[in-house]
Amino acid sequence: MKFLDLGFRIFCRNTVLNLILVCQLAASLVLVNITLGQLNGQRLTLTFFESIAGEKGAYFMPSIEDYLSLQVDALDTPERYSILEELSGVKAVSACYQFTFYREGEIFEAFAYDSYMSEKIRLPLLKGVWFTEFPAEEGVVPVVVGSEDHGFIYGQTIPVNIRDADTQAALNLKVVGVLRQPLYALGYSRGGTTITGNDIFERYDENYRGGPLIIFSREALAEYRDCYFSKHVNRLVFFDENIGSEEYRRNLELMSTRGFVQTIDEMYALGRKEIGDNIKSMLPFIICTFSIAAVGLASLTILNAIRQRKIFAIYYLCGSKWKDCFKILAGYLLTVIILSLSLLAFVYGMALLAGNFYRRGLFIYISFNNLLATLGLCLVVIILSLVIPYLILKNTYPAEILREN
Repeated sequence: MKFLDLGFRIFCRNTVLNLILVCQLAASLVLVNITLGQLNGQRLTLTFFESIAGEKGAYFMPSIEDYLSLQVDALDTPERYSILEELSGVKAVSACYQFTFYREGEIFEAFAYDSYMSEKIRLPLLKGVWFTEFPAEEGVVPVVVGSEDHGFIYGQTIPVNIRDADTQAALNLKVVGVLRQPLYALGYSRGGTTITGNDIFERYDENYRGGPLIIFSREALAEYRDCYFSKHVNRLVFFDENIGSEEYRRNLELMSTRGFVQTIDEMYALGRKEIGDNIKSMLPFIICTFSIAAVGLASLTILNAIRQRKIFAIYYLCGSKWKDCFKILAGYLLTVIILSLSLLAFVYGMALLAGNFYRRGLFIYISFNNLLATLGLCLVVIILSLVIPYLILKNTYPAEILREN
């Protein structure tokens, strides 16, 4: 610890400049972790999408040009999807539903999938089983939840009410699984000129939403399956595996006449491209910021090695060795690294409290590779900063230094 203490004293002799270096290094580490965190989230959702990436099908967003006079809650009309009835070789038309459950004055939103996607998209679990794997029980709706922090405990049966304009009924939700963090829910609400495999997964923050993430199969509600609060306007259409290329092309052309269409293979390819584009866009900023911090820290370490040569020479004549003096410089660098990591941890904590990992477009997933990348960059900085000082001390003769001074 004495080497770290002596290194800290070197840091304090030029506090302002060293603090600037700390901020520069911390800024580069923040950029690296933001970029890597975004890539982690995109890779994760793309992994979810891989279960359907090889299927013949398309994302269908019906046009609203002919229905501008309709109210928002009337946009989901049969006429808008009549074109789907003209398609051939259709295996499944997938939609996403949102239900509202009531319990003792509390309101919970829940996501329901159709039977096809309930089997296809299985999110990773911390405990329990996916709701389609739970043995059927009369009067029980099996659900998976995001956490047990809101009273939905694994293994328990939760009585709730469901109601709409025409129906009110009591249900029993049985928690058969708890999802692994980070939480995502499948949804088809995204529109635009392009849709990627990442866009059909919605990041879910239970603290921000004020309740647990609840996912189940719409078919489990039996006669109450139409008591949903809302239904996403867009659809995923799947075709038979043996559909001919000409028939497949005709289906896509028909859908294109009544809305926006993005094939499933295009969604997957665009998702992969999106990851590469994000790397390319952020890499110059990361390299620039990291280079400035690394060069500045290396230069100051070299300067400190030169300035401290007389003191190191005295240490040497008093029985110390050059490698001990080298350790003092390493202690100085560790001081900078520790302060930079502390600043990084502070920024991470503030972002976590503010919910910036879940909102405002920052879908950041911090995982183990963030830790490896951060420690790896710190190690690179230390090595680069110590190479030249090592050569300086190695070729230094204590007697000559003292005579010069």
